[in-house]
Amino acid sequence: MVLAASLACLLCLGSATLKAMSGEIVPIWMANGALLAQTLAAKRPRRYFVLLGGTLGFLGANLWQGESLYVTCSFTGVDMLEIGVALLFAPRVSTASELIQPGPCVRFVAAAVLLAPTLSGVVAMCLLEGWFSTHSFSSLRDWAISDGLGMAIFTPAALVFFSGELRQLWQSNRRNRTFALLALVGLVTALVFSQVLYRSMYWILPPIALLALEADLAGVFIGVLLCIAIALALTMHGTGPLWMPPYRTSHERILSLQLFVLAALGIAFPIHALQAQRQRLLDLLRDSERRYRTLAENSDDVVMQLSLNGTIKYVSPRAKLKLGYMPHELIGTGVVDLVHPGDRSAVERAIDTVQQEKSEAAIRYRTRRSDGTYIWVQSFLSAVLEIPEHAFDALAFTIRDINAKMLEDQRRDAMHLELERLAYVDGLSGLYNRRHFDIELERCLSSHSPSSQSATVVLLLVDIDNFKTYNDCHGHQAGDDCLRRVASAIALSVPSTGVTARYGGEEFGIILAASGQSEAQVIAERVRTSVEALAIPHATSSGGIVTVSVGLAAAASGTGVSVRKLVAEADSALYQAKRLGRNQTASHGQTAH
Repeated sequence: MVLAASLACLLCLGSATLKAMSGEIVPIWMANGALLAQTLAAKRPRRYFVLLGGTLGFLGANLWQGESLYVTCSFTGVDMLEIGVALLFAPRVSTASELIQPGPCVRFVAAAVLLAPTLSGVVAMCLLEGWFSTHSFSSLRDWAISDGLGMAIFTPAALVFFSGELRQLWQSNRRNRTFALLALVGLVTALVFSQVLYRSMYWILPPIALLALEADLAGVFIGVLLCIAIALALTMHGTGPLWMPPYRTSHERILSLQLFVLAALGIAFPIHALQAQRQRLLDLLRDSERRYRTLAENSDDVVMQLSLNGTIKYVSPRAKLKLGYMPHELIGTGVVDLVHPGDRSAVERAIDTVQQEKSEAAIRYRTRRSDGTYIWVQSFLSAVLEIPEHAFDALAFTIRDINAKMLEDQRRDAMHLELERLAYVDGLSGLYNRRHFDIELERCLSSHSPSSQSATVVLLLVDIDNFKTYNDCHGHQAGDDCLRRVASAIALSVPSTGVTARYGGEEFGIILAASGQSEAQVIAERVRTSVEALAIPHATSSGGIVTVSVGLAAAASGTGVSVRKLVAEADSALYQAKRLGRNQTASHGQTAH
């Protein structure tokens, strides 16, 4: 509160010296802008004490200047009204950097620079109508302009001090350049306003524009304040362009000085705002690139950036660990040159698809390591940046090592296939087992289509003759060997289109789909003779060797014949072949031979 009161009082007394130019209204009223900035920068509980201190400062300054109590209270009330309206409608900011952002800046100009000074001026004209010697409209205009300029200049400038942003000027790496530009602004302003020979006032604007382009926000405000202070001091001293024709009265000089200040603000603040926005975009771009490279360099994947023709423009250091290449060895080469020839076309199609459809793609392929070996990898492709002339500027390309996973998947798939095969294969004979046999026979009999409606399914049941006595005589180990040899002979005698299975014990089953009965009889006889040709000794057999009997039955597919019926018919034919002396082939409903 003490600081607010002291500052308000000193600024009011300082502004009183500017009345020499007009007698009534100063060209720029500084106190309200400074008090508004102090209020914005203060924390909410302390704002009331700041406003109270400012009120006391205004009262003290007006009384010190010898104004009556009514005039003093009127001026103080109008000033506090102006600050209250500005606080009510202005944006809630606490730094000058926030204030000059596009949205807050528009609200601040509308509320604090236009609305609040105009409203306070109207109230002042009503309360102090007899105090002003000029026309009410002229006095209102000068009041609104001087207070508006004070708000526009001193609110953000004071925020620089109260928010601590001034410290950034000392800590900035552009500090020396900023001081040099400030000296240039001060020198040019002093030169221009120290002579009355030429209309050169606007030569000050280029140094201000350069300052706004190169300096930090605090430096810009200091430069504008420095320019205004020198211009006001020299103008009040009776020198400078404002004392040249056609400026005949102090009132005209006030208007011209205000227009000059507006021009300086109109040059400095937009340039700095645009430059600050550009700098933020550059910082964001650098930060984005830094984060991208940090992620790329610490990622377990190899990260690449490709041109539109597939040339490598950037490679992360992970390439050394995953592929054995140093990054500089790959830059400038084509990414497809690393791809296995068998997978190259698929990778090229993926790149073309991403470019044409502006999409993303993932692909698995084999890529070459520096030692010449190939490993399985997975790549993800996507666009990096779109520009009007092209679908996009480049491709993001990642390489993930999945070699171990692919090998594991292949091993698992092979194991799965082997388990599936074992689930349908008889362990002793190597032929299909009974389960697979039943499934295939059911499928063949139930098949019903225009092409297979009249197809014949033939079932052969093959049984080793007197196998029980063979086991009793030669032992079970020899019996197992005998089963394996007989199974092999049967399998070699059956066409590849047939299904051969161990039906159970010493009995085998053969399914001949889409075969005629005469062809099936030839195959059955071939099976019988091939086993006989093995000449496996069998002491208890009538022929002295191992032989088989074959039963044959046929049915048309898709006619509703059941598996049970067909098996029963084949079994009946096999029984007939056994009954007629074994080592024979018999068909259901026909005589054995």
